[in-house]
Amino acid sequence: YAYHNHWWELADLGGTPALYRLRDLLAPSIAFEVDVYWVKLAGHDPAALLRDLGERAPLLHLKDGPLDQPESPMLAAGTGAMDFPPVLAAAHAAWGFVELDFCATDMLTAVTASAQYFLSSNLTQGQS
Repeated sequence: YAYHNHWWELADLGGTPALYRLRDLLAPSIAFEVDVYWVKLAGHDPAALLRDLGERAPLLHLKDGPLDQPESPMLAAGTGAMDFPPVLAAAHAAWGFVELDFCATDMLTAVTASAQYFLSSNLTQGQS
């Protein structure tokens, strides 16, 4: 099992983000499927979170957008405000998934452009 976050799981609970409290309460066998966009939108550093979670974060959700509010449409990776290279450098993830909850453009076009961005930037392995 893996827990998938949104922005609200990083709300401050007495000086500690809620997601860290959850990590400390869950069995070590429970992993985290970190949505790096929501982490950044919540005002946290996704690379720091991934370093803190280490091997417990084997899965990533990769999306891009303006990082201004949760309701803003998402964009193809590489065309929004996310800075993916340091995030992916900090990750121990085996898998990353392009995920666009809602999109400003055609969804399949944005997913294809996202895959091309990650592949052409040498940020991942695979085929487009």
